[in-house]
Amino acid sequence: MSKKANILVTGISGRLGRFLVKRLHREFNVIGLDRRRTKSLPKDVLHYKIDIRRNRVEDIFRNNKIDAIFHLGVMHNLRQNEKEHHDFNIIGTTRLLEYAEKYKVKKFIFLSSTNVYGPKSTNSQFLSENEPLMAGANFSAIRDLVDLDMLVTSYFWKAPKLEIIILRAAHILGNLNNAPSNYLRLSSPIPTIMGFDPMMQVIHQSDLADALIQAYKTKGAKGIFNIASKGELPISQMIKYMNKSRLPIPDPMLKLALSQMWLAKLSSFPARELDHIKYICMGDTKRASEILNFKPKYTITDAIDSLNTLIF
Repeated sequence: MSKKANILVTGISGRLGRFLVKRLHREFNVIGLDRRRTKSLPKDVLHYKIDIRRNRVEDIFRNNKIDAIFHLGVMHNLRQNEKEHHDFNIIGTTRLLEYAEKYKVKKFIFLSSTNVYGPKSTNSQFLSENEPLMAGANFSAIRDLVDLDMLVTSYFWKAPKLEIIILRAAHILGNLNNAPSNYLRLSSPIPTIMGFDPMMQVIHQSDLADALIQAYKTKGAKGIFNIASKGELPISQMIKYMNKSRLPIPDPMLKLALSQMWLAKLSSFPARELDHIKYICMGDTKRASEILNFKPKYTITDAIDSLNTLIF
C-alpha cells in the first residue's frame, strides 16, 4: 500500500482553504498553515497557526516530508496597511519558494487570477497566458497579486527541479466572502456602469478545487494555466438570471459615490474595482484543458446558483 503524500496548504482558515482541505484530506495527509484561527477542519488535518513569514515555518519542512504546496494564503484585504499587505505576500511567498527548493518539494501550486491581465477596453475576447500583466497600472491594490504572479514565475528558472504551476482563475463564485460573490449578492437593483455590459467569465468553487487537485496529479506539468467554468455571460444576463434588476449609473457618478462610501466604510468595493464591471478580462482556457486535462463540471449559471446553495 502506497504512503499518502503530505500536502501543505496555506490560507487554510479561509473559506476556500477549508473547502479545498475537506476534499484533499480523503486522499492525502494535509498540513495547514495560517496565522488565523480556524474552525470546521477534519480531525486528521494538522493546523500550524503561524505567520508564513516567520522562521518557525521552516520547522514544518524539517519535520515533515512535504510533497506539494498549495499556496492560497495571499492577503487580499484592501483596507490593510499597504506595507503590511506587501510584506506578508512577497516575503511570505519568497520564503515558501525557498523552503520548497531547499527541502526538495515536488510541486508548488499557486492560485492567481485572470484579473492580473487587467480589464481594458483594448483586451481581446480571450487572453492567453502569454499576455502582459497590466492590472497594477490602474489599480495599485492588485499590484501585489501581479508581483506575486511574477515572483512565482521567476522560480521556473531559479528552481528548475521544482514543478511550479500557476492557476489564473476567473472570478470565483461560491459560499465565499469575495468581491464577485458579494457583488452578485447585492440587493436589487444592482448598480452597473451605464453604457457598459462586458462579457464575464467565472469559476465555481468546486471546479476550482478540482483544478487545483488536477494540477497536483498531472505528472510533469508546470507553467501557467487560465481556468474557468463553462460558458460566459454579459453582466446584465447574470443579474437577470438571478431575478434581479440592474441600475445603470454614469461612470463618474458611480465612482464618486463609491469613493465616498469606501471612505465611510459603507462599501467593500473601492472605486478602482469598477473597471471589472466595465471592461472585458477573460482567459483562454485551452492550455488547462490540453495539458492538465481539466474539464470543468459546472456552467456559469451553476456557479451563480452556488452563491446561496453551497454550505460548509
